[in-house]
Amino acid sequence: MKKSGAPKRGEIVIGKVERITPYSVLVKLLEYDSMGMVHISEVSSGWVKDIRHYVHVGETVVTKIMKNDRSYLALSIRRVSKNQKAEKIKEYNLERRAEKMFSIVAKKLSGKDKVMRLIVDNFGSIYKVFELAAKKPELLMKKGIPEEWANEMGEFFMNNVKQKTFEFKCVVEVSSIDPKGVDKVKKVLTSLEKLGTEIIYISSPKYLMRFTTQNPKEGEKLILKATKKFESVISKYGCEGSISRV
Repeated sequence: MKKSGAPKRGEIVIGKVERITPYSVLVKLLEYDSMGMVHISEVSSGWVKDIRHYVHVGETVVTKIMKNDRSYLALSIRRVSKNQKAEKIKEYNLERRAEKMFSIVAKKLSGKDKVMRLIVDNFGSIYKVFELAAKKPELLMKKGIPEEWANEMGEFFMNNVKQKTFEFKCVVEVSSIDPKGVDKVKKVLTSLEKLGTEIIYISSPKYLMRFTTQNPKEGEKLILKATKKFESVISKYGCEGSISRV
């Protein structure tokens, strides 16, 4: 999907090498209707004798916008880290996949152009819209995307895109010397299960608490929530214990 407007300074963009001169590389940006130039000093760290040893015509490159004064885009290859490069390529490939998915959905429904304008104006990413359609379609409808589109995109995404899951584990130790200690331990563990975790017995007084999520940030939040809850309930029921990440 082509982005509206012009790229901003500092933005990481992906492009295709169109032409190479002795002192520069001309790059066509794939997400914008723009051309940019990489000076020989921005091709690689250190001294570059021959640019063609580093890039080739037709090659896809990830660059950083160093200057944008409307008539001229200055780019840099060497200022893009390995992580930034990998993340940008992944993002671009996902977006291209989403464009194909959108075309398939559009064959079943009307209003393709209107929906695409809404996506560009409100979300800036087709793939993001597919994800939202699968998880929170109501957010799309609030922005004007028809319910039939939101539902169809969500169903298509869930049926055709395998979501990566992250597993979180903690070892929970809990015990009580109270005559009713067994019941109290059960109440502590039940309070953790109510948060959406699974509790597996290892050997007294150890248990494994685990859960999976597609959002690692939400997983970290749940670990923190479970830890606070555990500390609260063992105090409430007069138990002893600890909780630690695996």
